[in-house]
Parts: sequence; structure tokens; C-alpha cells
Amino acid sequence: MKRNAGLWVLLVAAVIMLGGWSLVHAKAADGNARGDALALLELAHEQLEGPVQLSAKWSAALPSDEAALPAPGTGWEEVSGADKDAGHAGAEIVTRTYRTADGAQLTLMAMPVDSGMRITVKLDGEAAAAVEQLGALQEELAHYSDRVHAKGAWVVNIQGAVKGQLIADGELKLMESIREAAAAEAVDSYVDSGSYSMSMSSDKFTAEAAMKPGSKVQKINLQAAVHRDTENGAWRLTLGTPALFIEY
Repeated sequence: MKRNAGLWVLLVAAVIMLGGWSLVHAKAADGNARGDALALLELAHEQLEGPVQLSAKWSAALPSDEAALPAPGTGWEEVSGADKDAGHAGAEIVTRTYRTADGAQLTLMAMPVDSGMRITVKLDGEAAAAVEQLGALQEELAHYSDRVHAKGAWVVNIQGAVKGQLIADGELKLMESIREAAAAEAVDSYVDSGSYSMSMSSDKFTAEAAMKPGSKVQKINLQAAVHRDTENGAWRLTLGTPALFIEY
């Protein structure tokens, strides 16, 4: 069974169901996305083999619906664009997609909301190159935030194949090794057929979210999931800060 970790992390007051968890909000800060990506890669380098994929999303709520999309920066070629009727007052959902020669993809989207506009920027690519592209994008979006007077929130995920000898001891032991390497405190966990996931709090990451696993709201900044592909039997590991937003 494949699980989708839900939509990208929204700002304060959004509620997302993530597996068995209720994610209450993400800290509204631009943060250090490149640094968090490097920390995730360092955390997982002993567990993963083969290419590692990186996905990062930045989102911000703007008080005006007239702000332009942020610039993609250098090295990106536009491959598609669409303006879709948002269904009210003539507003449009604007999407632009860009790619680089090495196959990385950048998606920019502006969506009207009641209080103005929500801008989202999503980067996907092979981690070795994408982490440097993420650094440049982070700088560009910091300048954009200053111009439009808005703060954004980052969520960063990586995913790759688990080394065969590691999963032989079981997914629970693998997850515990990740928790120990992150010097993290387990906040909650979720288990179903072929998947095991955990929410944690660690000082190694700058991004932050709050979740409510029961009656108490708790801070998290790391989520991890290991999943067995039902078609080929291979195991993959997904790590995210402050939360997972890609399918694991």
C-alpha cells in the first residue's frame, strides 16, 4: 500500500492529516532550506544506496492578489505554463514549470485565496545537483519575500532505496537507527502493512511544525517513513523536515 503524505505544509491554522497524525501548523519562517537538506542527506547517507531524490516546497501567503510570481533564477528553461480560472471573481490560478539540463524541475504557482494570494514554489531533482539549486532558490525567495512583505515556510524531503542488508533486520530497527543518528525524541509513530513512519523532534533542523498525536500539541521537525514496494519488494526511505509531503 502506498501512502501519500498529503498536501504541502500550510501556515498557521492549517490542519493536515498525515497517516494517523494531525499536523497543526508549520512555523512561518523562511529558514535554511539548503542547510536542512544537507542535514537530511547526512542523516541518511549510511541507510541509502543509489540516486537520492530531493523535493522542496516554499509557500507564503500574500496580502495582495496582484503580486507577480518570483523569478526562477538563472539556468531554468520554461517548459509549460497555464492560467486556470479559479472559479470566483475572475481570479486565476497561474502555474509555470521550468527545467534544467540535468533534469531538475521547478514549479511556481499563484493561487487566489480569500485574504489575497498564496504563492508556492516546488523544486524536484536528483539530490547532488538539486541541493545547490535549492541554495540559489532560497536566496532568490528571500529577496522576493522582502519585496512583497511576506514570510514563507519551507518543507524539504529526500527519498531513496534502502541498503538491502539494513532492512534485513527489520524496518523498526532501521527507524530507531535514524532516530538515534538525529539525536531525536520520538513524538509519535504510525504502522500499517508494509510501512512504518515516525515523527520526531531534533535540534539538527531549523524548520518546525506542531502536531497533535493525541490531546497534546507537540513540536516536531523531522518525519521519517520506510515503505516496501508491493510490486518489486524493494524498500525505500523518505525523510522530511519539518514533515513529509511526498508519497512514501
